[in-house]
Amino acid sequence: MTLAVRSTSQSPDLLHLVGLLWPLWTLVGLVALGRVIKFLWEERRLRRSGIREIDRMDGPTFERRLGILFRALGYRVEATGSAGGDYGCDLVVSRDGERAVVQAKCWQKNVGVGAVQEAATARALYKASGAYVVTNRSFSKPARKLADANGVVLWGREELVRALIRTARRPAPEPPASAIEDAGNELDGGFCARCGAPVSERVRDYCLSHRNRFAGLVYCYEHQRAV
Repeated sequence: MTLAVRSTSQSPDLLHLVGLLWPLWTLVGLVALGRVIKFLWEERRLRRSGIREIDRMDGPTFERRLGILFRALGYRVEATGSAGGDYGCDLVVSRDGERAVVQAKCWQKNVGVGAVQEAATARALYKASGAYVVTNRSFSKPARKLADANGVVLWGREELVRALIRTARRPAPEPPASAIEDAGNELDGGFCARCGAPVSERVRDYCLSHRNRFAGLVYCYEHQRAV
């Protein structure tokens, strides 16, 4: 008889405890849900940008991909890196009368001060008013400090992803025939805008004839399905 009374008295206490804790469990659940949503959103964002394809590129392919990116941003692009003897400049970009050098670094580690020094030197050599270092990774603290002191603009992974997404659906501008020069070989859109792989004239013409779908950009067969 005594045990039955004790068991009955514990039930209201347990219900009372649950009643007190449910706001806490609700808050924990909402926080967990928010993290899941943020993770899924970030995954979708990264897939849309094509940054993971860029991570697998070699240096020359990354330079070509940046040429396509800056062109989509409205720049005239001159590629110098593949010609050799670039003196720390892989691209020369110009817009609105301003000229800038671009140092491209597709690495598996953070970029240090050397790339910043090269960009600053190339700016003077190419008589440019600006200098960029663009990487798929990040920059060391000394590199950021040196860039601030020398007016070199740093595009790390996040800045690159933002630019890729910004141009993903933007119609490509119609530059003059000489808008992109690659040491005598014009970058005329013969490369996939997502992975930088070369494409045939047939694939290029197909993409350009379906501007509403591809926003004026060119994609290889694999990435046409993802657009």
